[in-house]
Amino acid sequence: MSLEIRAQLAPSRDACSPRMSRSQTSSPSHPINPFPLLRLPHELLDIIFEYAYEDDKRPKPICRDLHQFAQKRLFRGVFLSNRTALATFCAFLDTKAPTQITNGTVKAVDFAELLRRLPGLSELWAAHLGDDLLRVVLEGGLASLKRLEVLSVTSESLLSIEQQAWTTQLKCLPSLYHLDLEYSAARVLLPPTGAYENITVLVLTDDNVDKWPPYDFGTVFPGLRAFDVTEETGISSFQSIVATLPRALESLRLTNRCVDIDDGAADRGSLDAIMPEFIDLELLYLSRGIFTLPKLVRYLPTAAFLVWLGVGPAAPVTDEFLLQLVDGTLEVYLENLTLDYVDCVRGTTMASQNYELSPEAADTPFHTYPDWFGPEWPDDCTEAGLRKVLDEAELSGIEVDGKALEVFGWETDYDREVHNALLSWALETGDCTEAEDVLGVDAVNSFFRDVVGDLGSDDSWD
Repeated sequence: MSLEIRAQLAPSRDACSPRMSRSQTSSPSHPINPFPLLRLPHELLDIIFEYAYEDDKRPKPICRDLHQFAQKRLFRGVFLSNRTALATFCAFLDTKAPTQITNGTVKAVDFAELLRRLPGLSELWAAHLGDDLLRVVLEGGLASLKRLEVLSVTSESLLSIEQQAWTTQLKCLPSLYHLDLEYSAARVLLPPTGAYENITVLVLTDDNVDKWPPYDFGTVFPGLRAFDVTEETGISSFQSIVATLPRALESLRLTNRCVDIDDGAADRGSLDAIMPEFIDLELLYLSRGIFTLPKLVRYLPTAAFLVWLGVGPAAPVTDEFLLQLVDGTLEVYLENLTLDYVDCVRGTTMASQNYELSPEAADTPFHTYPDWFGPEWPDDCTEAGLRKVLDEAELSGIEVDGKALEVFGWETDYDREVHNALLSWALETGDCTEAEDVLGVDAVNSFFRDVVGDLGSDDSWD
């Protein structure tokens, strides 16, 4: 099972790096006749350093013997990609070096101790921890992290947890302002009641938000200023969610990653009636099935603070609309425009595989690798139109980014793959028919002449 934990602490000048390199020491070690401070129990030393570094983000170097107690509060960043790395890190911070942390195995008690020994932690990103370690996080393991600002939990099969324990500790994290819950975690960990005024950023991801129970986001998160939700379903489900959001929202991102969205949902534009109530938005990102273009055109000029606009996969935009966004016609004064409304995929290249054919070559178009997908433009959108938008945006000082920009050069790149795959197929199978039909007889003959020349032949390959 994979594991990802990212930890970010407040920076300090003498902090250990993520590689946990040994820091400089100011005095030698004297194990036979230790300094009186070193005779104290380890637990007491931990408490002393917790107070010593409570407000000091730039602590001075200390002796080697005391460093083991101080270092756990000095990490600026830790990235652990698997359980073995986690076990090593647990053992590294544990002055008692427990024997139960062996062979890449971390027990729940050891993981709980790890969190307890990182009181300065400001960010915790936990993905695919497994039931035992995840339960530690959700049922009390965050109690000592009073400086935690960002918490992210990803779980595709979340276990049943003690809701009271989870919501109680969530209430007791005074610095927490950013909560990120993905997949099953998004369904289970949203607090059913209460008011969490300190949380201003909420990020949710699920394959189908229809699985969520009825929820009043404005009541539970009254201080919300940024809301980001991503789903993958064929019917837009955002209306009931957005209807309960605080109208003082400053950032709203609604993404539907489904390839095939119900046309009825796209035509209805589920947020057309609600969007005019959000007049304080500075950032807005919308996907297909969420809006209709005429209503969006009427809304945008009323959003006086809007400086960043994004249009997601298959959004019903047009070349004309995008051009009016950047040339001032719509009286929308943007600084950034993100265009994800069209996408393409550059797959595995023949060159990267030393011109060896893929196992699926007999069944793929022109015998290329199967993971190449060309752009599918929405109605009334073209590559030429996008190029014009970019040119006008540059004149207006608007920064444009997004997946749509990757379409430029895709045809050229794909033609190169077709060329290489057809010739590799001809060389391997001896069947030149398709290559000659697509590339021409001269191109095929030239290729074989070059190949034979490289092999030192007599210029005859028949």
